Amino acid sequence: MMGEDAMEVPEGSSNGDDAAESSVVFSRLKSCCLELLDLLQNPKKQSPALSHLLHLLRSSPPEALQPLFEYVLLRYCISMMIATPAYC
Repeated sequence: MMGEDAMEVPEGSSNGDDAAESSVVFSRLKSCCLELLDLLQNPKKQSPALSHLLHLLRSSPPEALQPLFEYVLLRYCISMMIATPAYC
């Protein structure tokens, strides 16, 4: 498993524009995940974190999201397990 800031470039894609786009999407995604973590730790706080995440995922091209899929899925699963202990 790679570190948080490391990303693999999928086969067949160029390192130039695709990597730069994935890097931008990664930073935005990381920011959304930090907002979600803050919301989890302060549940009474109002936050547009889920709306931001939804917008980011819908507006990002699949090519930029593919290398980040594991990052998104892992954070989502951890958040859901913490938020819904009955499923653990």
